[in-house]
Amino acid sequence: MSPPFYKYDLDFLEGEPGAVRMVSDFLQAITKHPEYHENRFFVDEVWEGSRHPVRTGTKYWLAEKRGISAITNPQILGSDITGRLLLNGWIEPEPNPQYAGSPKRFTPAAIAWYEQFGGPNDHVVQRAIGRAIQDAGAGGLSESDLGAIAAQLDVAGARVAEQARSLVDLNVLARRGDPASLHLDTIPGRVWVLRDFGPLSELPSGLFLPPAEVPLTEVPSLVRPRSALCAAPGADGPHDVFISYASEDEDAVARPLFDALAAADLMVWFAPITLKIGDSQRGEIDRGIANSRFSVVILSKDYLDKGWTNYEFDGLVIRNVSSEQVLLPIWHNITKQDVIDFSPSLADKVARKTADRTVH
Repeated sequence: MSPPFYKYDLDFLEGEPGAVRMVSDFLQAITKHPEYHENRFFVDEVWEGSRHPVRTGTKYWLAEKRGISAITNPQILGSDITGRLLLNGWIEPEPNPQYAGSPKRFTPAAIAWYEQFGGPNDHVVQRAIGRAIQDAGAGGLSESDLGAIAAQLDVAGARVAEQARSLVDLNVLARRGDPASLHLDTIPGRVWVLRDFGPLSELPSGLFLPPAEVPLTEVPSLVRPRSALCAAPGADGPHDVFISYASEDEDAVARPLFDALAAADLMVWFAPITLKIGDSQRGEIDRGIANSRFSVVILSKDYLDKGWTNYEFDGLVIRNVSSEQVLLPIWHNITKQDVIDFSPSLADKVARKTADRTVH
């Protein structure tokens, strides 16, 4: 009985430089260029020297139909990997006895893997990202360097970028700075490192907290330093917190939140207190957003339906375009689908829910 075939598992070849790339090249030629190549390859030893020859590697040649090759052919590796490919279900002996030299061919499962994934699966891409971040050190891996990972794996750059975003959404990676860099200093990220970047499915499910449960200490960008604000100290600013809400939610959420923050000696931009008769509301709101270290937006059905709160929200989003999270959504009697319909990008932000927590 043949061993089980794992669509993602080429890990057993990682110790042999060039082996994963060669297998991918051969499968690509078989599946995408059947007019030039057959599913059959030959293996031969490479020797150097005449009087005292020394074996220096192993040559792999993919059968050609017209004397034309769509890939580099033959290819030479430092050792013979056919035994490992056979044990892991990737190849099988050529059943046709007319071919001398006992050629090998890829199994239907190996060909199906390449046809479905076009190369390494998501776990292999994710692992390459994790290792690159680890190698980059404390400064993190610049997102501009993801292209090098794509080139190394011979996959599309968009695919690597998509997997990086997925790891950020799962809180495995932290994304900080401008230009943005990726870090492994989240709790799931640290566990992933300890597990040697194994499949995420093998990590404890409790690590992958929904955005509403991620500790705020994991999002240092939520609070901007006072030095980044425009206003001089005083009654009109700068503020520690800007609260954006619909008037229908004032008594239930906004006012209690303001009272709690004020009791903690924080300067809070809160419309009933901050706005004065004769003030230009739009101008004051713009200044309040620009001169607050931290913004809270209380998302409710009333908030989503109001044009005026949408104006405030647009201002908050403009402050948030740096890719760092500088606002904290509070979900009040609202579902994730409601948030997605209002602003898809907001649904993945670290948040809090009034159904789960009090203002304290």
